[in-house]
Amino acid sequence: MSEQSYRIDAAWDSKTGTMTLSKNAAGEGLWIPYVGNGASVSAGIAQMSKRGLGTYTPTVLGGGGISWVVTGPFSGCHSAVFSVGNDKVFAHIVTQASGYTADTVANQVANIALQLGIPAPAATAYPQVASGLGEGFVFWMRIGATWYRRVVYAFAGKVTSVEAKTTI
Repeated sequence: MSEQSYRIDAAWDSKTGTMTLSKNAAGEGLWIPYVGNGASVSAGIAQMSKRGLGTYTPTVLGGGGISWVVTGPFSGCHSAVFSVGNDKVFAHIVTQASGYTADTVANQVANIALQLGIPAPAATAYPQVASGLGEGFVFWMRIGATWYRRVVYAFAGKVTSVEAKTTI
């Protein structure tokens, strides 16, 4: 398990219907990279060939400067939320794939909790993100003092479905 995230901004172009995410050290959002099964190792991202690796954010303070977090793409991995009061840690948990090593989802969640010294969430707090509607992208958004989760599915660069937001 690896703490990896980048501060980002998002720009929505209503004319083209596209959203652009870009690194910005002062951005209000965080991007959790998907490093997955290590099928292709990317420079600058801590990962190992053929080794599954989940990623998670540092603690996001309930009243801090980060107001949203996103990660993806998903086609069977799990998203997870760890809570300590109103503070949160968000994670992209990889699933085991044939020919690649990865710990079980439950052990990855337990290992993140152990590394952070916080309680592991209940299994309902790390649902699998999989659908025939395309690849999923999980957005967590803080509105006021409440955090919400919403999954957006896309295929070939087009949004195919948006789930209703749920309180976390």
